[in-house]
Amino acid sequence: MTVSEYLDKTAPAVEAAFNAIASYNTLIEEDLAVRSASDAAQLEALAAWADNPKVRPLVRPIGPTVPDEALSFARDALYGVIFQVAYRAIKLFSTNAQALPTFCVAGYGGAIPFMIGRKIRGVPLGLVIFAARNHFNHLDLGARLYEINLHVFRELSRNHDLGLHHIDPRFDLLNASCENYTANVAELIGWDNYAAYCDDVLDILTF
Repeated sequence: MTVSEYLDKTAPAVEAAFNAIASYNTLIEEDLAVRSASDAAQLEALAAWADNPKVRPLVRPIGPTVPDEALSFARDALYGVIFQVAYRAIKLFSTNAQALPTFCVAGYGGAIPFMIGRKIRGVPLGLVIFAARNHFNHLDLGARLYEINLHVFRELSRNHDLGLHHIDPRFDLLNASCENYTANVAELIGWDNYAAYCDDVLDILTF
């Protein structure tokens, strides 16, 4: 099987995931609009929003608080599926055997095939996929993953233009308010549609 054949075989699932993510993003945007409503209008807007038949099966009524957590969790889980499919593609088809000295930290051996692709804040895209997938698949470990994964997230959280000594909370594994980072990573690498995902996977595996 070739990379192109793998992408063809997995396309229905990945495209469906991206379509579902787009739907969840719309619902989340509606949620944010409700949150910004005035106090007087907020409860009325919330009632109308929660009565949406597309929303009702996804959340449980919890009074005046907009139930966005369920929507975000579902969206992040779908991104996790996409990262798993991309991870598997690299695992199957990468021929890279050259380790990058910057990423030769504890547990890096299995990550060598992933040290490929365009740089994202100084990290090869393959490694970003590697770390995002591993964190999602082992949410129970939190910041206790193998060092190579922690190293990738540290690089993503520090290599930015937000200011000296500033840690980007979207990729800080010690950020108590963030449990799942898949949506943050997908946004950073520009995976907001199937075509962007497909182009990247093909690019890093056809060098």
